[in-house]
Amino acid sequence: MYYRMHSPNESYRYLLIRYDTQNVSSYISQVQQLFTQQVPEAAFDYQFLDEHIKKYYTAENRTNNIISTFSILTIFIACLGLFGLAAFTAQQRKKEIGVRKVLGSSTFKIVQLLSGHFLNLIILSLFIAIPIAWWLFSHWLQDFNDRIAFPLWSFAIAGLFALIIAFVTVGYQALKAALINPVESLRDE
Repeated sequence: MYYRMHSPNESYRYLLIRYDTQNVSSYISQVQQLFTQQVPEAAFDYQFLDEHIKKYYTAENRTNNIISTFSILTIFIACLGLFGLAAFTAQQRKKEIGVRKVLGSSTFKIVQLLSGHFLNLIILSLFIAIPIAWWLFSHWLQDFNDRIAFPLWSFAIAGLFALIIAFVTVGYQALKAALINPVESLRDE
């Protein structure tokens, strides 16, 4: 079947042909000859479907690489900021930590006290970010011919991963502050 263009402003039409891959060049010349006989005023332009799909996914892979690189960079910068904020908070609360240790508080309780506030903020940010990310991904996936349902457990894994990274980042500073000798932190008093 062929589509004959009646006016030049009409959109392009495509014809998909399944062929034997053993003798491609002669088959293309036969198709070109038939095409020029049937539609002499139109240009014969062809491309292979696998190459066309590969070009499409090459752009998708390039976008994926860019997003992955910037995501890793963003996570690293966020961890640096969280690390600095945790260090600043531990420094500000150094005397409080010393008093708590003198009064018998365990290292676990001090780590829980210092990191609990940060983890609560991260959980709050996850409640804000997950619906936005779900909406963005569901609209992005609508551009593809083969539609899939985006599993919600992937957001749970990403949230758990964010909590683990935050706990490791903040927990290091909290543990470091909890293990300091209370005499050093209370010496100025």
